[in-house]
Amino acid sequence: MAPACGLIAIIIAIIVMIILGVVLSRKNSSSSSSNNIIFGDPSQFTKDSSLKQSFWGIAYTPEGTLYPDCNAKLLDVVTDIQLLSQLTTRIRVYGADCNTRVR
Repeated sequence: MAPACGLIAIIIAIIVMIILGVVLSRKNSSSSSSNNIIFGDPSQFTKDSSLKQSFWGIAYTPEGTLYPDCNAKLLDVVTDIQLLSQLTTRIRVYGADCNTRVR
C-alpha cells in the first residue's frame, strides 16, 4: 500500500507542476507582449523639470540588444529615449546584433 501512496503523491506533484507552468507561462507571455505595446505618441510625455539640456550628445545602447542577450523591450527603449531627450537633442543609438529591424 505504501508504494501506491508514493505513486499517487508523485502524480499529484506532476499535475501541480504542469498547472503552475501553464499559469506562469501565460503570465509571462501576456506581460512580455504588453511591454512592446506603445499607446499614443511616444513624443508626448511628462517631462522631468529637474532635467536640463546639459549634454552635447549621448551614445546609447539599449539593454538587451547585444548578442547573446537579444531581449530588448520596446517600452524600455522608448522610456530611455524619453529620458535622454531631456538631456540632449543628439542621441546616437547602437545595438544591432539581435535581428533588429525598423517597423
